[in-house]
Amino acid sequence: MRTRIAMMLFACCLWSVALAQSTRVLTGRVLDAQGKPVAGAQVYYYPNLLMAWVGVPPERLPSTTTDEQGRYRLTGSIISPNSPVAGVVAFHPQYGCNTVRFGQPLARELHLQPLQEFQGKVVNVEGQPVAGATVRLAFISLGGDEVIVLPPVPPFVAQTDGAGAFRLPASPQMQRLMLVVTAPGCEPLVFNNVTWERVSKEELPLTLKAGARVTAQLVHAGSGEPVRDFPVMAAPYPTYTTTGADGRVTLEVGTGTVTLMPGFSLTSPSMVPPGTFAPLQVEKVQPGTTVDLGVIRVYTEPVVTIEVRDENGRPVPFCAVDVRSTDGPREAAFVLPYFTDTRGQLRLPLAEGRYQITASGPASGDRYYTSREVREVVVQEGQVKEAQPVVVQVTATRIGRPRQAKIQVRTASGQPPKKVWVQMGGISFEGLEESDIRWRPYRLDGDTLTLELIGLEGRLDRVFVMEPVLWEGTVLRHMSVDNPPKQMRLQPLPRVYGRVIDGSGKPVVGAKVSLVFGSEGTFPGGSGRAWSEAVVPVATSTDKTGRFSLPLLPEGKCWAVVTRQGYEPAVVTL
Repeated sequence: MRTRIAMMLFACCLWSVALAQSTRVLTGRVLDAQGKPVAGAQVYYYPNLLMAWVGVPPERLPSTTTDEQGRYRLTGSIISPNSPVAGVVAFHPQYGCNTVRFGQPLARELHLQPLQEFQGKVVNVEGQPVAGATVRLAFISLGGDEVIVLPPVPPFVAQTDGAGAFRLPASPQMQRLMLVVTAPGCEPLVFNNVTWERVSKEELPLTLKAGARVTAQLVHAGSGEPVRDFPVMAAPYPTYTTTGADGRVTLEVGTGTVTLMPGFSLTSPSMVPPGTFAPLQVEKVQPGTTVDLGVIRVYTEPVVTIEVRDENGRPVPFCAVDVRSTDGPREAAFVLPYFTDTRGQLRLPLAEGRYQITASGPASGDRYYTSREVREVVVQEGQVKEAQPVVVQVTATRIGRPRQAKIQVRTASGQPPKKVWVQMGGISFEGLEESDIRWRPYRLDGDTLTLELIGLEGRLDRVFVMEPVLWEGTVLRHMSVDNPPKQMRLQPLPRVYGRVIDGSGKPVVGAKVSLVFGSEGTFPGGSGRAWSEAVVPVATSTDKTGRFSLPLLPEGKCWAVVTRQGYEPAVVTL
């Protein structure tokens, strides 16, 4: 369920790239938090905000600088201002960045929000600093559909120094941010579950694992000539890499199993690259090695024509189309959608094999197109076996919009808490259960907690609310989204007491003890059971006798994670 929802949003974000070929002029103003014009702000236009995720080179984005009146004028491949997923990003070193909202029309007047700097450190698995690592801040989530998108330029891209340290800006209002860390010889790291409360108090540690390299040369299947500027990806890493003039490409990857596959075009309205090849899976990749896949043949034919039609038989333009190889490795499911043209058609070269084709994308208002069927296509001996065009039927369904639940909160002593942390345990979504295990910080407006619920229909089976200083909390069960409780009273949580000692039995002073909370569930459609875990925003340190105490959360399982410099980490069930 989580994968399906993520891919729906993923396809929605990519939809606007298909419109990116109209050359227009976009004008507006950049203002600071007080509404005054900001001169010298850098302004970038994203035809698709997802480009912040893959790290598109900034020179590929239309950009400009504001004048003395804060005005900007962008030219180039500008989508209609009504595009729901395009965005204009402005930043100034002194005044900060603007926010954007997914699914909303382009804002012409951009209001900057101040940012504050935080520190971090990149180390390897032995705890040694990694110098020269690149740390890129991709986006900052402020909750709901509001984000700050950062262009891949300084100060949002930093290099670690000799001690592995780096500095990046962030927002004190953030609920999480996404960092992408790369270094030669290391596995790329995507880190996206950290809050301001954490990074403002302590140095953010990021650990890189030993990696490997995968290299190959891409050539035209017919002529054998090198294919230059061909996009290549290695699942599951969000990297944007193209072949050189000799057709060669080298990617930093992790160990174990890696899947090489075609990337997507940032210049084609359909996002179809200039050819294709079957995804290649490499197994048992060892750290420190370079795996040469040799020559990969890129095919430009045969070409399959796909046509997407709605329930009334009308063509659907700019609809996302997923084409998945059923013969290839399972990791090849990490494949980006392509898009139909203004006639609702997509022409796509395919290599030998079997494929499944589905389509999805925004319809209008709060409706969304989803496939009514899965079409199968077989390419054999250079021929497409199915009659063309291959028609994919879609139907428009209604999707949920952000909804707010306001609840009055009091501590056990009757006082309103300054902030609380919330975890939504079980969510009813289209009749299925989805679990969001992340803990999110919420600041109260007086004594009122406002929960913004996106895409939720019906009820929430379980909501945990906790005050992290007093260690008080409560559980809301079977909460109705339409009729939430008006009040909640936090109660002291039960505590567990323990002691940390070393191998010789001596107490360990100053060890950090963090709480992890988990629950056991069943996979939909399966009989197996699995544990889901989430780090709770509660930690303590051992005293001079090695003793500590932690709160226990109900209706789940709790662990204590113990860390201390000079010792191996330890985990104990509470």
